Amino acid sequence: MSSIIYSPKLSIIIPVYNAEKYLNKCIDSILLQSFNDFELILINDGSKDNSLAILKEYEQRDKRITVYDKINSGVSATRNFGIDAANGEWICFIDSDDWVENDYLSEFFKIPIDADAMVSQGILFDYENTSDNSPFFQYDNITVDKNTPELIAQYNVLHNGCPVCKLFNRDVLNKNSIRFNTCLSIHEDHCFVFDYLQYIDKIVLRKCLSYHYMIRDTPSLTRTRHSSEEWLYASDALLVRLSELILQWKITAEYEKNVKSEYGIRQLYSAALYSTSINYKKVYTALREKLKLLQSYREKPYLLKLLLTFMLQFRCDTLLYKLISKR
Repeated sequence: MSSIIYSPKLSIIIPVYNAEKYLNKCIDSILLQSFNDFELILINDGSKDNSLAILKEYEQRDKRITVYDKINSGVSATRNFGIDAANGEWICFIDSDDWVENDYLSEFFKIPIDADAMVSQGILFDYENTSDNSPFFQYDNITVDKNTPELIAQYNVLHNGCPVCKLFNRDVLNKNSIRFNTCLSIHEDHCFVFDYLQYIDKIVLRKCLSYHYMIRDTPSLTRTRHSSEEWLYASDALLVRLSELILQWKITAEYEKNVKSEYGIRQLYSAALYSTSINYKKVYTALREKLKLLQSYREKPYLLKLLLTFMLQFRCDTLLYKLISKR
């Protein structure tokens, strides 16, 4: 038996959990791609519906497809499983309830790509039960590097933490042990992208809008409510990574403040919002440690209103005075 491992240009990783309603459209859209030098890694993450049976049917039909079945461990662990199983030079992720147009993969390789790069396409939000869609991120065909910080700000590059619509070099991921943090329950995808950006020198932006990110009519009662501790952990994880990227990519002060407001400060806001009489001291300590940073965001109405409410409710008067004081 031959021991030669098939090494395609691209490995596509799709975590699957209870996605039987959407799998056919998702997988069919991939098999119709004009670019075909890929392997498709489908990972069933302990689905309770008919997802695994559907995946196995596709595996029988196309030799490029490999199906894995494992105990449920969450999307981060499942994506990591896919990275470990991948053989391609490049890796991309697709969500099991989304779909892509037939030029999606070919757009990644329209120009030569160096290993020290990430390729990023725009995203279309598709709304369930309507024909409406709207661009989430939209770019021009342009390459951003560490000598063009103004372009990073112009295209809000650091705001796009979606792992989909991106091309990652497998060697860069493996040599630097870049994986999704399974301890994070929110913003784990953004932290993954931030980690990758620390080890590359350029970002290739593509104008293409061929990825359809489905916005489902999910009842609010089914959505996960995260604890203050989870929000604090996410805030720390984001701010630590951003501090590195600000230096490496020579980010302007204006854009630094902009991106930290969304990815670091807003998570502190959420921690305060969901604090309780049991954990408010932990939240208070975190706010006090970041007091200087918070003071620079006084003009943000959502932040000041929330913190005022939090501090009055839990009688954190000293911190309140320091926050609102201009001294």
